Amino acid sequence: MRVKKYVPDANIWLSYFITQREHHLAAIILENELTLFYCDELVDELKRGWSYKHTQKYNIDSNKIFRFVQIAAVHFSLTYPIIWKPVD
Repeated sequence: MRVKKYVPDANIWLSYFITQREHHLAAIILENELTLFYCDELVDELKRGWSYKHTQKYNIDSNKIFRFVQIAAVHFSLTYPIIWKPVD
């Protein structure tokens, strides 16, 4: 069985909003029954990415991005130190 759990990089989230295709991302998530995850560090990276001058020119409400992430993904907290374990 294929793993359907993912942690998209901040650039993935931002690119769907910049290209105004967040509805396409939502369809992919629903159609494939994917579980996406996000953490506070990812939110910080999104904020940093959205604050760049070259991304601000797209005039997309950053709150819309954060609401979408909160609805489309499951929040988790990183535990330090991070210990990598292979997926079964």
